[in-house]
Amino acid sequence: MDAIAEKHDWLAIACARNGRLEEVKRPLEVAAESPDYRFQAAAMLGKVYRHDGEVVQVVEWFEQAVKVSSPTRAERWAMLYLQSTTFDHLAELPRVLAVFLELQAVAGNYRDVRTFVNRLSRALLLGG
Repeated sequence: MDAIAEKHDWLAIACARNGRLEEVKRPLEVAAESPDYRFQAAAMLGKVYRHDGEVVQVVEWFEQAVKVSSPTRAERWAMLYLQSTTFDHLAELPRVLAVFLELQAVAGNYRDVRTFVNRLSRALLLGG
Protein backbone atom coordinates (compact mmCIF):
# COMPACT_ATOMS: atom_id res chain seq x y z
CA MET A 1 0.00 0.00 0.00
CA ASP A 2 2.80 2.45 0.80
CA ALA A 3 4.22 2.15 -2.72
CA ILE A 4 0.81 3.00 -4.15
CA ALA A 5 0.37 5.86 -1.70
CA GLU A 6 3.83 7.20 -2.50
CA LYS A 7 3.11 7.07 -6.24
CA HIS A 8 -0.18 8.93 -5.80
CA ASP A 9 1.42 11.46 -3.46
CA TRP A 10 4.06 12.27 -6.06
CA LEU A 11 1.41 12.44 -8.80
CA ALA A 12 -0.58 14.94 -6.75
CA ILE A 13 2.52 17.05 -6.06
CA ALA A 14 3.42 17.06 -9.74
CA CYS A 15 -0.11 18.12 -10.70
CA ALA A 16 -0.10 20.89 -8.08
CA ARG A 17 3.28 22.20 -9.21
CA ASN A 18 1.98 22.39 -12.76
CA GLY A 19 -1.11 24.31 -11.70
CA ARG A 20 -3.49 21.40 -12.32
CA LEU A 21 -5.25 21.58 -8.95
CA GLU A 22 -8.39 19.93 -10.30
CA GLU A 23 -6.35 16.76 -10.79
CA VAL A 24 -4.81 16.47 -7.31
CA LYS A 25 -7.85 15.38 -5.30
CA ARG A 26 -8.16 11.74 -6.35
CA PRO A 27 -4.43 10.92 -6.01
CA LEU A 28 -4.38 12.58 -2.60
CA GLU A 29 -7.42 10.61 -1.48
CA VAL A 30 -5.60 7.40 -2.42
CA ALA A 31 -2.41 8.55 -0.66
CA ALA A 32 -4.43 9.45 2.46
CA GLU A 33 -5.46 5.81 2.83
CA SER A 34 -1.90 5.02 3.95
CA PRO A 35 -0.99 5.89 7.54
CA ASP A 36 2.45 7.03 6.36
CA TYR A 37 0.98 9.59 3.94
CA ARG A 38 -2.28 10.48 5.70
CA PHE A 39 -1.14 13.71 7.36
CA GLN A 40 0.49 15.18 4.27
CA ALA A 41 -2.26 14.09 1.87
CA ALA A 42 -5.14 15.13 4.14
CA ALA A 43 -3.53 18.51 4.84
CA MET A 44 -3.00 19.15 1.15
CA LEU A 45 -6.56 18.06 0.33
CA GLY A 46 -7.91 20.46 2.94
CA LYS A 47 -5.91 23.29 1.41
CA VAL A 48 -7.12 22.44 -2.10
CA TYR A 49 -10.73 22.32 -0.98
CA ARG A 50 -10.23 25.58 0.93
CA HIS A 51 -8.94 27.16 -2.27
CA ASP A 52 -12.09 25.87 -4.02
CA GLY A 53 -14.36 27.19 -1.27
CA GLU A 54 -15.72 23.73 -0.41
CA VAL A 55 -15.88 24.18 3.35
CA VAL A 56 -17.44 20.82 4.28
CA GLN A 57 -14.56 18.99 2.60
CA VAL A 58 -12.02 21.39 4.14
CA VAL A 59 -13.25 20.53 7.62
CA GLU A 60 -13.32 16.80 6.84
CA TRP A 61 -9.75 16.69 5.54
CA PHE A 62 -8.24 19.00 8.15
CA GLU A 63 -9.83 16.82 10.84
CA GLN A 64 -8.28 13.75 9.20
CA ALA A 65 -4.89 15.46 9.25
CA VAL A 66 -4.99 16.46 12.92
CA LYS A 67 -6.07 12.95 13.97
CA VAL A 68 -2.70 11.48 12.96
CA SER A 69 0.90 12.26 13.82
CA SER A 70 2.45 15.06 11.86
CA PRO A 71 6.07 15.02 10.69
CA THR A 72 6.95 18.01 12.89
CA ARG A 73 5.42 20.08 15.69
CA ALA A 74 5.42 23.14 13.44
CA GLU A 75 3.38 21.30 10.79
CA ARG A 76 0.89 20.16 13.42
CA TRP A 77 0.57 23.69 14.76
CA ALA A 78 0.04 25.05 11.25
CA MET A 79 -2.65 22.44 10.61
CA LEU A 80 -4.43 23.20 13.89
CA TYR A 81 -4.29 26.90 13.02
CA LEU A 82 -5.78 26.29 9.56
CA GLN A 83 -8.45 24.08 11.08
CA SER A 84 -9.29 26.74 13.67
CA THR A 85 -9.54 29.56 11.18
CA THR A 86 -11.76 27.39 8.96
CA PHE A 87 -14.10 26.78 11.89
CA ASP A 88 -14.00 30.50 12.64
CA HIS A 89 -15.30 31.24 9.14
CA LEU A 90 -18.15 28.81 9.86
CA ALA A 91 -18.98 30.72 13.05
CA GLU A 92 -18.74 27.54 15.14
CA LEU A 93 -17.45 29.42 18.16
CA PRO A 94 -17.23 26.59 20.74
CA ARG A 95 -15.45 24.34 18.25
CA VAL A 96 -13.10 27.12 17.17
CA LEU A 97 -12.27 28.02 20.74
CA ALA A 98 -11.58 24.38 21.61
CA VAL A 99 -9.06 24.01 18.79
CA PHE A 100 -7.41 27.36 19.54
CA LEU A 101 -7.13 26.42 23.22
CA GLU A 102 -5.50 23.12 22.23
CA LEU A 103 -3.10 24.99 19.99
CA GLN A 104 -2.32 27.52 22.72
CA ALA A 105 -1.68 24.69 25.19
CA VAL A 106 0.89 23.02 22.95
CA ALA A 107 2.30 25.99 21.03
CA GLY A 108 2.07 28.84 23.50
CA ASN A 109 2.09 32.19 21.75
CA TYR A 110 1.79 30.81 18.21
CA ARG A 111 0.82 33.46 15.64
CA ASP A 112 -2.29 35.35 16.82
CA VAL A 113 -3.79 32.48 18.83
CA ARG A 114 -4.03 34.53 22.03
CA THR A 115 -6.06 37.20 20.20
CA PHE A 116 -8.43 34.55 18.85
CA VAL A 117 -8.83 32.92 22.27
CA ASN A 118 -9.62 36.27 23.92
CA ARG A 119 -12.09 37.29 21.20
CA LEU A 120 -13.86 33.94 21.14
CA SER A 121 -14.03 33.70 24.93
CA ARG A 122 -15.65 37.13 25.12
CA ALA A 123 -18.09 36.27 22.32
CA LEU A 124 -19.15 33.05 24.03
CA LEU A 125 -19.56 34.79 27.39
CA LEU A 126 -21.78 37.38 25.72
CA GLY A 127 -23.87 34.65 24.09
CA GLY A 128 -22.25 34.96 20.66
